[in-house]
Amino acid sequence: MAKIEITDLQDHVRLDKKLILQVVRRVIKDEGRSARSLSIVLTDNRHIRDLNREYLGRDGVTDVISFPLEDPDWPTGHTNGGINGEIIASAEMAVQQAHAANSDPRAELLLYLVHGLLHLMGYDDKRPDQARRMHAREDALLEDFGLGCVYAGRSLVQ
Repeated sequence: MAKIEITDLQDHVRLDKKLILQVVRRVIKDEGRSARSLSIVLTDNRHIRDLNREYLGRDGVTDVISFPLEDPDWPTGHTNGGINGEIIASAEMAVQQAHAANSDPRAELLLYLVHGLLHLMGYDDKRPDQARRMHAREDALLEDFGLGCVYAGRSLVQ
């Protein structure tokens, strides 16, 4: 498997990098994919808001942003192409959402990472049917790690 780089720029949630790697590698394997290059950044609300505004034109805090990084030499349409991208997740948002849902901030942050990774693999959540499929997959993957159904019961529209 290719290099997976984790950068922790926040002090809101202590999350073991080995656990992050286990979850990410398991998701990649279970989805029948591989990773070419994956960067994961754990940050705070201010930083993710700045990125959201600069790159997506949205002025607001969000939980996770995924950026696919295209390789011009990689054949297009290759269905098992390795994942090449970046996932940026707000640990501060994870604490806020976990507090509101009376749940574990670590599980919430892992949900964001799985969500971002699934986006890089082509999952979408713009329509209700897509969102149900994606969130069910997230919960199933997180349940495999003993984290329970983190997303279950939440509104499909955020």
